[in-house]
Amino acid sequence: MKFLDTISEMIHTDKEIQIPRESLDSGVFQFFDDGRPPILMDSIKSQILQDLRNLEEVVPITDFFIVGDILTPYFTEASDIDVFIEVDPEVTDNLSTAGIFYNLKRLTGRYATNTKHKILYHIHTENIDLEKHDAVYDIINERWIKRPDNVNRIINEYLTNFNETLQSIDGVSGVIRRDKIDLKEIDKLSHLDLQMLRYQLQKQYDLLETNLEYLVKIFPDHHMLKRLMNDNTLTVIEVRTYGKKLPEFIRMLLFKKFYFMKFIQRLDDMLIADDEFDVRALINTSRTGRAFKEA
Repeated sequence: MKFLDTISEMIHTDKEIQIPRESLDSGVFQFFDDGRPPILMDSIKSQILQDLRNLEEVVPITDFFIVGDILTPYFTEASDIDVFIEVDPEVTDNLSTAGIFYNLKRLTGRYATNTKHKILYHIHTENIDLEKHDAVYDIINERWIKRPDNVNRIINEYLTNFNETLQSIDGVSGVIRRDKIDLKEIDKLSHLDLQMLRYQLQKQYDLLETNLEYLVKIFPDHHMLKRLMNDNTLTVIEVRTYGKKLPEFIRMLLFKKFYFMKFIQRLDDMLIADDEFDVRALINTSRTGRAFKEA
């Protein structure tokens, strides 16, 4: 076992993102007037450290960090606080996967103190590749190992809208309940902004693929999961049909994979054709008026 990802059920929210100073959530981070970088709220830090002490009774922990959207300017009201945990592989090889999963399930998914953000714990038996993440925060030492890149505000809005759209996916049907991506608006982006949006989406997609790859290693019905994960022509109907026996949180990842592929391909089409591309060809003639909701 190299990794155990306990992603909780997606949360649907009707609230718009509010970007505070420093572009981070003021309910998660505390800010200073003397120019020091923001640090995690003491109450949330204590909550995470207590959970890790409980988890360490089952599996020895060597290091841990916060990664993910909560550290970036495009967090949402429903963004999770993702805690990545490094453990000794020689020790975990002798432990029961079921036992570790049980304890993670017991601890993960609870709301951080005084916030609407859930804390999710992810176990790694290999060194965490920090380059794969936009930002990394060292909880115990209260320092930023990697700060988020300064991303164009317009790009942030599209990333936020895309993530909020994914959070509205129905876990059974895979249908988007709240589509916030208007492809007509994307036509207003410059070629450089399109490239940046494509780059940021690809980084999120790569992380999702990594999660799926490790889930394949630990999930009992891994053959079906592997088949769906490796299908680059995956559709919502196929996930719905062949993924019936998969847990809902895994189906959610597969549904997300489909919509990531769909959106990235649309951006690729626009970049290839550059200014000559007719964005009207992207607009669905259905009642929704937008192609992004196709399943």
